[in-house]
Amino acid sequence: MEEDTSPPTTADEERRFQRYIEVSRIYFQHFDTRRAYEWKITLGLWATILLITKGIMDNRDWPGAKAVAAFLPYCYLAVLVVYGWIWSLHMYKANRYDKDRANYYLDRARDLTPPIPEDSDVEAAYRGPRKGPTATDLLMAWTHLFQFLVTLFLMLGSWWVSVIVVG
Repeated sequence: MEEDTSPPTTADEERRFQRYIEVSRIYFQHFDTRRAYEWKITLGLWATILLITKGIMDNRDWPGAKAVAAFLPYCYLAVLVVYGWIWSLHMYKANRYDKDRANYYLDRARDLTPPIPEDSDVEAAYRGPRKGPTATDLLMAWTHLFQFLVTLFLMLGSWWVSVIVVG
């Protein structure tokens, strides 16, 4: 005898199912939207670092170039702390919150439907609700780690170029 895999049958279950799916969709949409502007801000930061480097190279004969080159590491360190720690951690927490809520409502919708045998592997891999994020979690999130490392290397490269070019 085959299991029934049809959606909920009562009108109340159907309404709840649709509500759960819609709320889950909204949370996933929040996640996608946030990731899009997170990348736009990151790309803008990278472009700014490259423009600063180009500005230093183009104006190396300017009398204040050495002062700018000397001040640059402190500016970059401040930006790195704000971007790498405050901004990235906040984005990670917000993204994780939205993903966890979306999955929660998907689980509630799934509870209203009969089980599908093929889902047993997926269910075994699902970890359920998680504790608050830590700095280690942030470093293990490959997109945040990638963004942070590229930003760090661009800043180091820019600083190195300013030291070499300006002298």
